[in-house]
Amino acid sequence: MQPDPKPEITPDDYLKAAADAVGRAAGDGPVAVDPDVADFMGAFEDDALSETEALDSIVDWLADGAEGAGHG
Repeated sequence: MQPDPKPEITPDDYLKAAADAVGRAAGDGPVAVDPDVADFMGAFEDDALSETEALDSIVDWLADGAEGAGHG
């Protein structure tokens, strides 16, 4: 008999189920989480904007006058 070439659970299914389990368990206190599951849950630092770029944007916003900035 040949093994089923398609797994019963996909990696995405596993991550969703594990994230759900972490969410339920976290209600009782701290939970150790697999790094892949934590990444799936968005737990790692977002590096889309550097700290310098973030500070520069605040300085620009203040230079433009915080009052009324972004309205138009």
